[in-house]
Amino acid sequence: MKKIVLFSITMYLGITVVFAQSMKTHYSQSLKQVNVVVLYLSGNTVIQANIDNEIKISNYLMTKGDVWGWKFPEHRPAFINMVRQSRDTLFINSPAIYNPSVIGVDTYSETIENTIQLPADKKIIIRKAGDLSFESDMKYLNILNTGKLKVEVKKFSMGELNCKASKRLLINGSLASNLYTLEGKGNNTYNLQASEISINFK
Repeated sequence: MKKIVLFSITMYLGITVVFAQSMKTHYSQSLKQVNVVVLYLSGNTVIQANIDNEIKISNYLMTKGDVWGWKFPEHRPAFINMVRQSRDTLFINSPAIYNPSVIGVDTYSETIENTIQLPADKKIIIRKAGDLSFESDMKYLNILNTGKLKVEVKKFSMGELNCKASKRLLINGSLASNLYTLEGKGNNTYNLQASEISINFK
């Protein structure tokens, strides 16, 4: 009898299957009336400067594995950027990683890669992010919470740089104190908080 019940449960759990998939989404918007961009990011993100007065976002989802059993929520939320604007501030939530609660066999996982392009003169505030990399000089960065952060900095353009790393801080590849401050004669202001920070001066 126990074998029959166990077999029945196993068969029932096998009904729901999530197949591996990949998808991509794009978003763009004019920033003519925007001075501040606030970002909530999931996954790995690269941020680049552009010469257009608009923000362009590409999000790429890669999945592997499956789920056999019950899962909640049952369906993956829409893979889109959630955007709202309040006066001169634009708020953007990138698509979140889908991590359902599962009863059964779960080998499913997701990786999200984001590429964001926006003008270098906008004030950028990042409330949350996974791993983050800046490939261009920005005028104002305020990063409050991220995993691994990599920043390329033109030293002559820096007015103020404040770094706080909870695990480690690298300056040009060398280990430094977890707290680092630099004052210069440039116009750029960076306030950076992350688990790991790597700064390369050019």
